[in-house]
Amino acid sequence: MAATYNPTIQQNATWEINMVIRNPSPDGGVTQGSPFDLTNYTGQCQIKSAVDGTVLTSPTVTIVDATTGKLSISTSITQNASLPVTSTTNPPKPPLPVYDALIGNADTPPRIIKILKGSVTVEGGVTHWTP
Repeated sequence: MAATYNPTIQQNATWEINMVIRNPSPDGGVTQGSPFDLTNYTGQCQIKSAVDGTVLTSPTVTIVDATTGKLSISTSITQNASLPVTSTTNPPKPPLPVYDALIGNADTPPRIIKILKGSVTVEGGVTHWTP
């Protein structure tokens, strides 16, 4: 089952989340499961205007350490600058963009696992970074 995380992304800045993927807990959640071995897995992620909507951007999923289940999901300044600022009304109009992140292996057929899902709030950026 995918975890839910609803990030706030700043325009004109980078965004990154780091995590450890774990196997299910052997005792129903009292203790953490062991790290999920990500060897031979890759990841994909998309932020869309709605579940069946337009792709706004595709964050990068990086396997940081396969044997310990560590991965990161990130977007660049350029990607974030193109995201539409979300409304501050309650509920937001239009609704917040949504995303999910998947990992998959090279088996035939591949094993695909949804690891993360949620909605995204985009805050406008004032300063434009110049190197």
